[in-house]
Amino acid sequence: MLDLANKLVDAINKQDTDTLQKMLAPDAVYLDEDGHAPPAARWINKITTGTPAKQIAISATHSQMWEGAGWVSFNYTLTENFQGQPKTLKGTASIVAKQAAGGDWQIELVHGALEQKVAGITQ
Repeated sequence: MLDLANKLVDAINKQDTDTLQKMLAPDAVYLDEDGHAPPAARWINKITTGTPAKQIAISATHSQMWEGAGWVSFNYTLTENFQGQPKTLKGTASIVAKQAAGGDWQIELVHGALEQKVAGITQ
C-alpha cells in the first residue's frame, strides 16, 4: 500500500492527471475534510492545477492489506500558492484500494482532513 501512496504523491507532484485518473476506480469516492463527497474528478483537478505546481510530501504511513484490498493512511504537507502567496497545508489522508482484475491497485475511497488546532485539546 505504501507503493500506492508513493505513486499518488509522484503523480500529484508532476501534475499528472492521467495517472491519477487511472489510479481511481470508476466509482471512486472522495470525502473532503467536511465530509462532503465531491466527484473524484474535481479532486484530481483541484490537486493538480496551479502555478507553481502543488507539492505534497507524506510521512507517518500506516497500512494493512487483505486479499485483493487494503488501506493506507498518512500525514501530508501540501505546499501551494493561494492568492499569489505560498501556503502550506497539513493534514491526514486515508485511502482504501482494491486490486483490479489486471492486478493494478485502484483507489475506491480517498478521505482528506486538514490539521486543526483546538484550544484546550490540541497543542
